[in-house]
Amino acid sequence: LKGSCPGLAGAPACPMAVSVPSLVAALSGSKVEARAQAAEKLAGLATKDEVQSEIVAAGAARPLVSLVAGGSIDARVHAAACLMKLATSCARREVILAAGAVAPLWEGVLGGVAATREEALGALRSLTVADQARRELHAAHAAPHLVALLSSATPTSQVRALGVLAALGGLDGCRDEIFAAGALPILVAFLAVREHPERMLAAAEALAGVASSNRVRVEAVRCGALQPLVAMLERGTQEQRAAAASAVGAIANEDELNLEDTADPVVPVFADAFLEAGVLPPLVDLLSSGSPEGRGQAVSATVALMEKSEMHEPFVAAGGLPLLVEFLQARRGDPAQSRAAAALALRTLAYSSAEIREAIETAVPGCVGREELLRTLHSYCF
Repeated sequence: LKGSCPGLAGAPACPMAVSVPSLVAALSGSKVEARAQAAEKLAGLATKDEVQSEIVAAGAARPLVSLVAGGSIDARVHAAACLMKLATSCARREVILAAGAVAPLWEGVLGGVAATREEALGALRSLTVADQARRELHAAHAAPHLVALLSSATPTSQVRALGVLAALGGLDGCRDEIFAAGALPILVAFLAVREHPERMLAAAEALAGVASSNRVRVEAVRCGALQPLVAMLERGTQEQRAAAASAVGAIANEDELNLEDTADPVVPVFADAFLEAGVLPPLVDLLSSGSPEGRGQAVSATVALMEKSEMHEPFVAAGGLPLLVEFLQARRGDPAQSRAAAALALRTLAYSSAEIREAIETAVPGCVGREELLRTLHSYCF
């Protein structure tokens, strides 16, 4: 898990604090209908972080998991919906995972009615931010079943299944199972259906998660992934453009060569595939016109693309150098990670030729602080 995990102790009391303990107690009551109603009310209350922490601190995780495992259909639906909302912080996820949530939620996906499946997938999408949840789903061989849902489930379930697949794609074994189950043609098809924008976004995020080996990257390009990703970069929402840039960067990455591996290596996706698809113009535009997240994903994708020397001159011709330099000026509040990525891309470009090094220096604007910026460039990039 990344970042700190603030505890639940001392969570500020919410306006509904008086009712939360009684509702949590009702989750384990003797009346079937009352248990379902309590889960429904808690799910309705769990819309703000402080309320979510109040609910978990009151001990709701275990009875909610028990309802998912053995409650009525209504109780399972509402309990899973509540867990989906609660599992949005590190500390709350840990409590829910410790209560054994993954197995009954996965059973809800496999054997539940459509409504139960939908909410269980939503809860799993929230939980798979955590390594533990990903490992448990991998052990359950969840990937092929999730891929199958992409062709048969409701649109909401498809979006949530894509979210789980995006999280699982980083695990080698899961990635291979997702690939073998035939996910890539489905993901590429979803990228092109603009009538379902949320699913387009989820498909791009899933592709970014799954494209973590040359084998998958090459197959994604063979399936035609770059063309709809370019269209998303050009005409998508800011969130879609960021996801498309992330997917382009994932496809552009290359496996490290392992000299001890006796198997024939799979070659990466070559530069001409990106050039023919027209990736650079909208990606360069995103470096300047995107949201902070979009600019960050665009500069990360640029780093991956600049590892292919054939991309250097086209990138310069597309006007990318001044935009990378602008990251180093730190005037827009871009995070340090984005600025470091821009410096790395510039360093890779600077090693390409003396002409490009000169072009980088020329891209530094004539303004106050120019000499300091040039010193920074020489320190990091030349």
